[in-house]
Amino acid sequence: MESRIEQSLLNKLRPDDAEMVPPPDDKVQALEARLDQLSTTVANHQHEMQRQQQAVQNQIHSLDTKVDQQQGFFQNTLETKLEQQMQRIEQLFGKRQRTNE
Repeated sequence: MESRIEQSLLNKLRPDDAEMVPPPDDKVQALEARLDQLSTTVANHQHEMQRQQQAVQNQIHSLDTKVDQQQGFFQNTLETKLEQQMQRIEQLFGKRQRTNE
């Protein structure tokens, strides 16, 4: 009876033992290779992202410079037009005063 119980326990434990066997070296090497490939891919993506970020920053800087130039041009044009209008108004008032005298 004792030997039957022992045999029964051994039979039940053997399938569990088979699951606990470490994976073959081929699987480990394949996983390591995939991990290396993934690491390389992530590094490449990070590098590309940094490159694109720098390109966007350059474009923003260029756009900012162009906006500043346009603002300066617009301000100068507006000041010139306002001065011309003021001179014209002064001329009109000067003619009006002469005709009233």
